[in-house]
Amino acid sequence: IEASEEAITVCRSALEASRAAKDTNGEAMMSTDLAALYYLRGNIAESGKMLQQAVSEFRLVGNRDGVATALSNYADSRLSQGDLKEAKKLLEESIPEYQAVDDKEGVVLNLDSLGDICRQSGELDKAETRYRQAEVIARAMEDKNATAYVLSGMGDVALDRGDLALASKRYEESLALRNQAGEKQSAAESRVSLARLAIE
Repeated sequence: IEASEEAITVCRSALEASRAAKDTNGEAMMSTDLAALYYLRGNIAESGKMLQQAVSEFRLVGNRDGVATALSNYADSRLSQGDLKEAKKLLEESIPEYQAVDDKEGVVLNLDSLGDICRQSGELDKAETRYRQAEVIARAMEDKNATAYVLSGMGDVALDRGDLALASKRYEESLALRNQAGEKQSAAESRVSLARLAIE
């Protein structure tokens, strides 16, 4: 997305047109797009405001897919600002919305993000629970890359607990899946995790 002033002006015009036409769903979609543009320009406060507006509008018209996306985007925004508590709350709200529209990928991604937040907060048991929930769904989808990400998170939890053997196992499983999926950059991340483990 090109976050130019022109793009913002065009998006705002579309937002106003949707509002004038009483197209609430269209208004919510434009609010989501505007939020992305503001975020890219570093205007986090305005981006958050637009996402909150989008959530309310999507809920008004019963667009649960839209609600899920807006909540997830807002969680990412809060996470980028180090607000783990609010990001966690938003992710927890988004998961039932993704489940309602049978978006398994969305569920996995948000469970994985919740696992990351719980681990960063020192809630290792909760982190492992979230990762395991994500793993079950990712494996059922036969999504090797998503499963690999989750296993990497589980490896981090094991490392935080001082269980080096289990951490190594998780990282190696993650690396194997990433190699199978042809994800070279992600595979490199797994190798870094294994290298880090070797010097512990």
